[in-house]
Amino acid sequence: MVRRLFLFIVLGTLLVSCGGKKSKKLDTSATFQILVGAVSDPNLSGGVMVYGRAADGQNFAINVTSDSLSFPIPNGSWDFYAVGWDGATPLTGNIRCGDTSANLDGGDAVVSFTLSDANCANGNYGATTYKTGNQFRPLRLVHCTDITGVVNGTSDCNGLISSTMSYQISYETFGEVGSPPLEADCVDDAGNVGGNTNTTLNLPTGGFFANFLTVRIATFRQTGCAGSPSKEFFFDSGLEGGHPDSVLHPDAGHSVVFLDAPATIVVPGISNNPSSNHVREVTNGTYKLKSVGVGLVMKKQDITNANYKVKSNRKAVVTKPKFSEATSTNYKLHVGTK
Repeated sequence: MVRRLFLFIVLGTLLVSCGGKKSKKLDTSATFQILVGAVSDPNLSGGVMVYGRAADGQNFAINVTSDSLSFPIPNGSWDFYAVGWDGATPLTGNIRCGDTSANLDGGDAVVSFTLSDANCANGNYGATTYKTGNQFRPLRLVHCTDITGVVNGTSDCNGLISSTMSYQISYETFGEVGSPPLEADCVDDAGNVGGNTNTTLNLPTGGFFANFLTVRIATFRQTGCAGSPSKEFFFDSGLEGGHPDSVLHPDAGHSVVFLDAPATIVVPGISNNPSSNHVREVTNGTYKLKSVGVGLVMKKQDITNANYKVKSNRKAVVTKPKFSEATSTNYKLHVGTK
């Protein structure tokens, strides 16, 4: 299915006075107006992102959230790109793509896109290895504490699962317009032993220039994306552009993103009998507390289990969190060297 997106670009003039004389100069910016007849169509209810890139490297990315909007962009030679989704929720459903070019040189201009499935075959939106036909495969997320052993899209965490319980995925925006990111609904972790979760999110994986298809993936230690993120991954040039703590691989039915996320540290074997076993060192970090075994630590103290207490020793040198001795099953976390 084809949809059209019209971009109305109007350039103005600016009067400048200098030394008592008036001269007329062309303004160095254009008013970039998007009239979104196509975007308001219910067939693109999953959202639309529009990107612009000038020959000199300037760029912008906007989430089109209303029927029309405008903001200034510099004159010059520009390439424009648009990506839209037809799903009921953001970033879901079939993807439609379109691109065009325009030279903004001081006159009024009208630029139009044709958004279609076929246009997504353009390699700028992503490699064919992440597509089925012209459509991008849905995203699979895998959270591990070590991704060095990941070799392909069928890999899992080999038991090294992180503390992640939910994810937030969004396309980031840049430029003068100040539009919010295009954010998908929160994705709860599937809770399986491999640390992998299949989603219904269809993401173009490309990003052949900076800030094009920039994706943010945030991990959370609670379901429903509650609380603060445990870690944020910004793929500045799309998923294919990569992130130091992530690996992207294709699979038969998915684009698979492996994330090196914060760990859950298990400190087993602590009893409430006075002994040297009452103090167990763990590495620095923020950890999720669970009811499986006594001694799962969270340095930030965002406790999720009422059976545990946390104690902060203000005089201690904050190097490693440790368990202090306790005479009940409610253990206290003591931050310090002893």
